[in-house]
Amino acid sequence: MQIYCDYIFYATNVAGAPLRITPLEPLAADLHYRGFSAVRRATPYSPHIPFGTATEFASLLLLNQGDETFRQTPLPVEAQFAPIYAILLGDFNRDGNKDLLLGGNFYGAPPEQGRYDAGYGCLLLGNGAGTFTSVSLQNSGFVVAGEIRQIKAVQTAAGKTLIMAARNNDTVMIFR
Repeated sequence: MQIYCDYIFYATNVAGAPLRITPLEPLAADLHYRGFSAVRRATPYSPHIPFGTATEFASLLLLNQGDETFRQTPLPVEAQFAPIYAILLGDFNRDGNKDLLLGGNFYGAPPEQGRYDAGYGCLLLGNGAGTFTSVSLQNSGFVVAGEIRQIKAVQTAAGKTLIMAARNNDTVMIFR
């Protein structure tokens, strides 16, 4: 599970009162390259925040079941090669199901850990039931080297859709 956060929020809601959200800073955290494995925090305002431990470190999709619960669906192995920083949701094969276009990589790791640079973008085709199948780089045509930080779909004046991939300290790549 990838967890990227600048703050941890504690929310309280008392009947008849507006929702109050208080940002908290973690007092202690065991960090792993894909997120927090454990966070501990207790203040006079939130003494009951429990110590938590993550057990899943794969990139995954959380599907809202509509009853205040979520179903975890791990993404295919091709989406696990590098950290994911950019996701574009769309129907790329025009089958009526939502697909995912992913990008990432991270070059800022300490030298002893090495760069997380195994990703070149990843197209995942959805089947409408919440699972996805990876498309090879050769078949998708979406191949981007570098640290992808944003993927956007842009409409041209002629009505065509372009996919733009923004990379850290590099040029923007455009796909038709």
